[in-house]
Amino acid sequence: MQQALLDLFVGDSLSYKEPTRTQTVRAVMFGVSLLVWVPVFVPAYALAGAWTATAIFLVTGSISALGLFAFRWGVSPRAVRIGLMFLFWGTIVGVAFVSGGIEAPALLWLPAVPIIAVLLIGPPAGLRWLVLSCGTAIAFFFAHQNGVTIRQEVHGAILLWLHLASLCGIIICATTLTIVFKQSEAAVQGHLKEALHRADAGSRAKSEFLTKMSHELRTPINGIVGMVELALTNEVNPEQRGYLQSAKEAAEGLARIVDNVLSVAEGDSAPLVLQQTKFHVRDFVTRTMESSSSQVDSTKLKVSTIVAPGVPEMVVGDRDRLAQVLGNLIDNGLKFTNQGEVTVTVDVISRQRDSLELRFSVCDTGIGIAKDQQERMFEMFAQADSSTSRSYGGAGLGLTIAKSLVNQMEGQIWLDSEPDQGTTVTFTVPVTLDRTAISLRKETSDQVVEANLGLKPGLRILVVDDNRVNQILMRGLLEKLGCEISIASDGPDAISRTDREAFDLVLMDIEMPGMDGFETTARIRLREAGTNSRIPIIAFTANIVAGYERRCREADMDGYLGKPIQLKDLVDVLFRCGFSDAPIASTPE
Repeated sequence: MQQALLDLFVGDSLSYKEPTRTQTVRAVMFGVSLLVWVPVFVPAYALAGAWTATAIFLVTGSISALGLFAFRWGVSPRAVRIGLMFLFWGTIVGVAFVSGGIEAPALLWLPAVPIIAVLLIGPPAGLRWLVLSCGTAIAFFFAHQNGVTIRQEVHGAILLWLHLASLCGIIICATTLTIVFKQSEAAVQGHLKEALHRADAGSRAKSEFLTKMSHELRTPINGIVGMVELALTNEVNPEQRGYLQSAKEAAEGLARIVDNVLSVAEGDSAPLVLQQTKFHVRDFVTRTMESSSSQVDSTKLKVSTIVAPGVPEMVVGDRDRLAQVLGNLIDNGLKFTNQGEVTVTVDVISRQRDSLELRFSVCDTGIGIAKDQQERMFEMFAQADSSTSRSYGGAGLGLTIAKSLVNQMEGQIWLDSEPDQGTTVTFTVPVTLDRTAISLRKETSDQVVEANLGLKPGLRILVVDDNRVNQILMRGLLEKLGCEISIASDGPDAISRTDREAFDLVLMDIEMPGMDGFETTARIRLREAGTNSRIPIIAFTANIVAGYERRCREADMDGYLGKPIQLKDLVDVLFRCGFSDAPIASTPE
């Protein structure tokens, strides 16, 4: 019925936004209730001989009808609602003037005026109508007290009947408004649920898009970085080596940009899942600095790393996220320092048994940041001013992403800076001490190739990947480590090969057509059930979005490698899987 009334009086005009739409619905129902009560009170006052009151009700009904159709005529919805309120109040006052003043049955409707005003126009208007209603009652009261003569067209028993009708009318009106209010509230709740559903669907679509884009972007980057690194292990002249090194650095820079963009795009859509892995602190800091500073003019800018004596050799933490944070801070320091130095310092600030808190500081002698600009430097796209962006480039995402990642790793980050003197950005992260770490010498790619770093010879490794470039790359990298390589181009081929042949390790791509890496791993594990054999399976994928590390663990995989994969990454994972002839040494404290 409500919808039929809306179609009649409002029609297609009911396209207002909230809260106008809800208030308009209530106004229509209120106007209709005025029309309903006109045929009730007109005969009653006519029988009592109160012709002035009768005329007032007839005028009220006519104006109510015109007011309701005003929605169709394009009149402002707010103007119509205010008009209905004045009509309601005017009817009460007018009838009271001819039916006894303070004793008039019509004044029983005054308490409803501010309540209806709140529902139709809003709380501020309700307060104004509250003042007006109280003022009306007070005026009639003092008029009666001072002997002001007010007409009384209604006498005898009919007066009691009108009191009864007014009381019943107020009760019915209050009930009707309550029902309308609840229906409107239910409609709003329905709209909210629908909006939440759309938002959830949009969030899922966004996550799927990020997953797809992560794979599509990082797969070719992985091929470029890997192939160039593979080429650098061969004999090339100095000029060619320079070209290859520049290409590798450019591709690694592109990979960092992709990581940053995806970190921003993910936002808070999913909590960060930390991938806890063992890593060599000194080597980690050195590699991160070398990756960022390889193209720096050493005659103008000095770069250095300082690892305090108390820092353990090996710790357990999210190395990839730490590298993203530290890399962004180093990039910032290098970008805003034309000459002088950029130094990375690592030390331990607290320790409890096997848990400790590392402090990383990136100090530069660059342009610095004014005090009034420092607070906003961690905001997205923030730079000191527009001239900074024009002079030094950059999108202003580095510190934002660093802060987000550090917070999610339960650390803290802050900066100290003086204009024209430099900036120091410091962050802390909790890590765990690794007491069973393998004590390694420096793990550069050249040493891996030359000395093989104590890897077991002749490891048989199955690489499962549908991408031809990745197949060539993985074969080339692993053969440099003295491994025997077999290639499977899809899931069924991988299952068939593991059934027929014995492998020491499987490197499993996740994103494959048909049977993906998760399903392939599940079927391999199913075949291993009841046997004493279990092949270590390491996932390698271009997907770096939150939740993928967890999915790999849930799929009973033994590790996770994000693309682009480099030779040192493969060495690390082989050591973690226990394929080393090197002696085990406790990590020095």
